Amino acid sequence: MSAARQPTTPDRAARLAALQDERGRLSRLIGEGKQRGEDVSEQIARSRELSQQIKQLEAEETTPEPPAAEPLTEPAALQGAVLSDPAQWADLREEWDELLAQSDSPCIFLTWEWVTTCWRFYGPPHTPLLVTVRTPEGELVGLAPCFVTQTPARHLPRGALAFIGSGTEADGDYLDLILHPRFRAQALETILDVLLAQRPLWSQIVWQHVAAETPALPLLLSALGERGLLLAAVPERRTVCGVLPDSFAAFLENLPSRHRRRFAGQIARRLERDFGSIEYRTDAGSEAFVERFHAMGRLHSQRFESKGEHGSFANEQCYQFVLETSRLFAERGWVRLRELHLDGRLVASRLGFLYAGTCYDFNGGFDPEYATHEVSHALLSRCVEDSIAERVGVYDLLAGEHFYKTQYFAGRRSLLTLNLWPQEAGATAKVGARLALRELRRSVRRWRSRA
Repeated sequence: MSAARQPTTPDRAARLAALQDERGRLSRLIGEGKQRGEDVSEQIARSRELSQQIKQLEAEETTPEPPAAEPLTEPAALQGAVLSDPAQWADLREEWDELLAQSDSPCIFLTWEWVTTCWRFYGPPHTPLLVTVRTPEGELVGLAPCFVTQTPARHLPRGALAFIGSGTEADGDYLDLILHPRFRAQALETILDVLLAQRPLWSQIVWQHVAAETPALPLLLSALGERGLLLAAVPERRTVCGVLPDSFAAFLENLPSRHRRRFAGQIARRLERDFGSIEYRTDAGSEAFVERFHAMGRLHSQRFESKGEHGSFANEQCYQFVLETSRLFAERGWVRLRELHLDGRLVASRLGFLYAGTCYDFNGGFDPEYATHEVSHALLSRCVEDSIAERVGVYDLLAGEHFYKTQYFAGRRSLLTLNLWPQEAGATAKVGARLALRELRRSVRRWRSRA
């Protein structure tokens, strides 16, 4: 008798997705390590172990196929709706949290706190268009936190339907549809149908900063044709991240030798030689958090002003948005503000967000007078060490392959902008869409081969 898959439970689906994600990252690390001539035997052994665990999980999902005399019923249709009044979003908070935790994209930049605060700061004069998808029993199984631009926004034309969290100075990475794994395909198709019903409001869909490996991409490709949509996927930036091992010693062991020596002791020894007092502090949401945030903001500005540049916090709206979001994250225990003090003086500070086993290293600054002492590297190394001690799974330095980031992690995640047009949009869009669609399919095949 043939075997058929049982519906995957949320816990098992999350575990399977996590194992596949870790194996994919390890594959990239192994390839990069081989190119540098490094010993990757431990990573290969871990990859094989993950493959065995994935096979076991998949085997547990098989069960005898039901008799032919008991036909399977068609899944009940999902119900999509548009919440165009942000006042209605407050009632979604608990359901949003639960769905995001079970989804394929549990990311800090898709949380209720980030999305709703982003809308409060950057929304007007644009049109909110948040799509919800529910089962007939009322369970929330899909979310599309979107808006339509009424004027050109940052990298967005007028009339674009975009993710909330894009088109700002504080764009988040890994933006996505939030889909329940059990209803992934159905929920995505329902979202597309609801958006198409709102077609008079928008001229094209521009979904920015989407992770290239999101499971929604293959489903999106298969759902486009029958809905008369064309797609162009434009490669964006790449993020720098790494899976954290069980100990800081193991982390150092995986670094190239020149970086290992610096982070393992050289920087610390110089600080001990030149300063009488070295103190690291962590604030996870104390009463002094806002004061320390402002201190971090001042260091951020000093760092860029010393180079004759303007950092992201030079924009007051962006600064206030990140402050308010960080305050909300602190209430949930999701913030880590770490500082380095030398002889009682604050010389470096870094702001990180901790969510679903990942630490997102968001921003920071240091006193340029102490640049020769490498205080920024001293603090970032401590951030990684503290995250390992907290049993954090992944440390993410986010978008931008700056040199200082690449010294810590070899992992990369590619981001895409997905442009979708109705077929009547014109011949130029069609040609671009076909070429981009071909490249997107190649990217999906590469991702599947790694997974």
